[in-house]
Amino acid sequence: YTDWISQYRFFFIVHRFDGDKDRTLNLNELKLLMEKLGMPQTHVRLKDMIKQVDEDHDGKINFREVRVADSMVKRGFSFDLVPRNHASSDFGDG
Repeated sequence: YTDWISQYRFFFIVHRFDGDKDRTLNLNELKLLMEKLGMPQTHVRLKDMIKQVDEDHDGKINFREVRVADSMVKRGFSFDLVPRNHASSDFGDG
């Protein structure tokens, strides 16, 4: 039950920043989210963050990919340290 509430809250937060309501976060939407979290990033850094979790290579982050990134961060991984080709498979998310 607690996990379901956590997932719902997480989805709500991501949905709030999905300006075009396509159920993904593009570069600008991710930028706004990071700024709201008090962690502003450069365009280059944001592009790199997207590349590291963008499993379907559409240049955006969908809900599943955001959860993968969140899971990686909670486990202590830095986006700088996660190999781009192994964002999901190496961490048991795939």
